[in-house]
This record gives sequence, C-alpha cells and structure tokens, in this order.
Amino acid sequence: MPVTVSGTITNRSGAAIPASARALVLWFGDDGSGDYAYVFGEGSIDGATNRFTITLDQNPPRAAVPSARLGVAFVILTTDQGLQPGRIPEGSGYLSSVIGVTAQHAVIYLEDDPGSFGSAWPARFRPGYNVGIGVKVPGATFDDFAPAGLNSMELIVDDLENIETVNWS
Repeated sequence: MPVTVSGTITNRSGAAIPASARALVLWFGDDGSGDYAYVFGEGSIDGATNRFTITLDQNPPRAAVPSARLGVAFVILTTDQGLQPGRIPEGSGYLSSVIGVTAQHAVIYLEDDPGSFGSAWPARFRPGYNVGIGVKVPGATFDDFAPAGLNSMELIVDDLENIETVNWS
C-alpha cells in the first residue's frame, strides 16, 4: 500500500526556487565501511502552494536500510539533475546542489516489530513508513524522533550551514 508524505516549503533564502528543483528522499546508512547516502523516492513540488509531496509505493531497498530494521531519511530539495536512485558515490559533491532539507523532520521506515526496540525512540513508531519530528533530549548527545503526521513535514530552503538538522546518530 502506497504511503504519501508531504509538507510545506519554507524559503528562508529569499531566492526563487529554480523550476528544475527536485524533491528527493535521501536515506542514510552505515555498512561498516562508513556512512553513506542513498536516493530512494522522488516527489513533486507545488510552487503556488509552497508544498511538496512524495509517494512511496514500495519498501526501500536493503541498501537504503542496511540495518534491516530501521531507516531514516530526509527530504532534500536539489538542483542536481544527475542524482539517480541508488547509493551516492563517495566524494560526489552532491551537497553543493542541495538547496533545502527537512531538517527537523524525517521519513522513518521501521521493518521490525516496534517492541524489539525496548524503550528507544523507534519503539514509538509503527511498522512501515512514518514521519518523525526531532526531539531534543536534555543532557544527551543525540536527539530522538517522535511520531508526526504524514503531511506535517517542513522543508527549509536556505544555505545548509544555516539549517540545524536533527542529530540522531
């Protein structure tokens, strides 16, 4: 069953969003040899309403969710027309074309039984696709996620150094 995630686009940059901009779902993994990014999911942008929509109609590939239990992805807005589904090659420089990100919201994919996570934040989500919002944990190094509505994401357009993202790993 397809799942649609969506939200608002908040343009803090003041610059017009290029007509060629693409909304992509960027998954983050670590396969033991280091962190990497994986593109899986693309959607539409509606400039008239400042909203984006992405429909995910199949489970993410194993390479996008290498732990086989939990996947976390941000929606990015990019001007790079060459980014294709799959693992982004190391050193590709793709970040230079990213003009926005869902900094405090993420697509959360839970393959495992939520109860298997004990009291950790993934236990709050249902199996399948979800949207999470970042939660600061006082005194902790990493942030948590809490469940949020599938249509509640906020994609912030600005220079990446001006955008604070959830520090979840």
